[in-house]
Amino acid sequence: MKHRSLKIFRKPLDFNEQEWFTLTTYKIVRQWTHNDNRRTVARGVTLAVAQAHCNDPETCSQTCKGRTGKARTRRSGPWADHYYVDRVQYVRRTA
Repeated sequence: MKHRSLKIFRKPLDFNEQEWFTLTTYKIVRQWTHNDNRRTVARGVTLAVAQAHCNDPETCSQTCKGRTGKARTRRSGPWADHYYVDRVQYVRRTA
């Protein structure tokens, strides 16, 4: 499976903390342990959303209790959801 590289826009030449801020988004990836397959579950989410998703017990084969998660484990083997930085953008502040 191809993995897309992290997109980081170049820091503007006139960068200063008062005029610019960074906007970071994350992607949530489901990874199976026995064959290293990955599937992107969500992209462009905030850190809080990514952390809340990955802290849910239903996002890991070892802790899930729901029918969907258990069926996925029987069908494909052990898995877990992780989050990674997806994109870093520099955005100019508006007055």
